[in-house]
Amino acid sequence: IGGGLYAGFIIYKKSAATRATPVTTPTPIVVPSLIPHDAQIAVLVEKQTGSQLISRIYSEVNKNKVAIGKNLELSVLEKNGEAVRAVSGSSFIGKLDIDMPDVIARSLTDRWMLGVYGEENGQKTTFIALTTDFFQNAFAGMLAWEDDAMADDLALILNFKDRGQREDPTSTTTVSSYFTIRGNFSDKVLRNRDVREFRNPQGELLFLYSFINKETLLLTTTES
Repeated sequence: IGGGLYAGFIIYKKSAATRATPVTTPTPIVVPSLIPHDAQIAVLVEKQTGSQLISRIYSEVNKNKVAIGKNLELSVLEKNGEAVRAVSGSSFIGKLDIDMPDVIARSLTDRWMLGVYGEENGQKTTFIALTTDFFQNAFAGMLAWEDDAMADDLALILNFKDRGQREDPTSTTTVSSYFTIRGNFSDKVLRNRDVREFRNPQGELLFLYSFINKETLLLTTTES
């Protein structure tokens, strides 16, 4: 009888201690966006590449409102069998058939962001943020890409093709055969960031890019 009472007492103490200890709920891991977003939508792509993929993206952009000064993130996903996974930055560039120099492509990491910014005039500005683990190569590669038809490569995804003046299609010069959107790059400083801007012969800004830090490359079409 004494042994039974003692055992009951021990069990009661352990039960009370268990009840007094709060159960800890695991905190889910959240991977922050490269640039803070105010809303996010998923864009599931199948086997589209090039202009088909761009049309799919802008179809989603046109269907969604973006408030002034706000960012909408487009999370690009693809199916892998039955599973759905995020498209990596290098894979996205490959799907767009963008002829990015290898020195840049090899320095890109999987983390990236595709977004839309709401302008004061109601327009929507597309931006792409890419990450690199080799700043020196990425920076040198971007400068080389400027001389290798960067404007043409980015015209569709950044949506400035219709505003770009093109070379005379009847011209037979070597330059016109490689470069079709006319303009020049220049340096500028915005919010303490060094920026490279591409403007057409009339001075209209078509697009710009900047390393906003050593790991993040931003490409877009307006200074705002």
